[in-house]
Amino acid sequence: MKAMYGCSLSHSLHRPPLPTPSGPRPHTLRYWMHWVLVILALVSSALGGILASARFSEWVPMTLAITTMLEYMDKYFMLDQNLASGNMAQASLQTTLLWWDGLSLVERRSREGKDKLVDMCETAIVARHSAFAAGAPAATR
Repeated sequence: MKAMYGCSLSHSLHRPPLPTPSGPRPHTLRYWMHWVLVILALVSSALGGILASARFSEWVPMTLAITTMLEYMDKYFMLDQNLASGNMAQASLQTTLLWWDGLSLVERRSREGKDKLVDMCETAIVARHSAFAAGAPAATR
């Protein structure tokens, strides 16, 4: 079998495993920042309600200001949009890697294979940056 195809079965069994996608891996900090800001805004809002019911109504505007500031920070840094576009780019690049690893040596060296690889990678990068650019006018209002 080795003479017919040029490689043995043992060679293909010792190939390193492909990386597996595991959620928001490259954007972990943004993911946690988003949820920390959301939870802090929720706690601040609840604290304002508790203070109002306990007749400490002079502190309610302060909790409202804190809640507003936390929500504005989340929208200003576009944490949820960055997380979504980053994960889509990661999935696209993972698909590209799987496609590339499925090609034979001759297909990898062909101009069409290389052109398709570059197009797929550039599309992922452009999609990541266009999602950022689309949200930029909304963040400045």
